[in-house]
Order: sequence, then structure tokens, then C-alpha cells
Amino acid sequence: MNTQKGKILGLAHDAAVRLVRREAALVVCLGLYTYGLGLCANAQDRKTTIITFDVPGAGTGAHQGKRSRKAILSIITAAGLT
Repeated sequence: MNTQKGKILGLAHDAAVRLVRREAALVVCLGLYTYGLGLCANAQDRKTTIITFDVPGAGTGAHQGKRSRKAILSIITAAGLT
């Protein structure tokens, strides 16, 4: 009879341990979820800053600072990618 009582208590203990672990996991998940919501709310309160800068010697005319379509096509042709 003692061994059967011990088995029942062991099963009850195992079930209690599983329940506590499940509840602990739920608490951790809810905590992380709440923390994430707080981060999202704070992100909307921040002001966005756009930083502009001028590069010395950079032109503002046509095809200055970028390659023209003709130049790109000539590079592709020279590389044999056509």
C-alpha cells in the first residue's frame, strides 16, 4: 500500500511541476509581449531626423554623380552579359 501511495503522490507532484512550468512560461511570454508593446509605443513618440550633407566637388547637373543609362549599357555589353 505504501508503494501505491508513493506512486500517486509522485504523479501528483509531476503534474504540479508541469503546471508550474506552464504557468511560468506563460508569465514570461506575457511579460515579453507587454515589453514589446511598450517599445512600439515609445517608437512612435520619437521624432525622425533626416541628416543631409554636401559632398565637395559633387555636381548637380545632368548625369553628375550617377551613371547614365548609356554608360551602364556599355559596361554590361563589355562584360558580355547581354
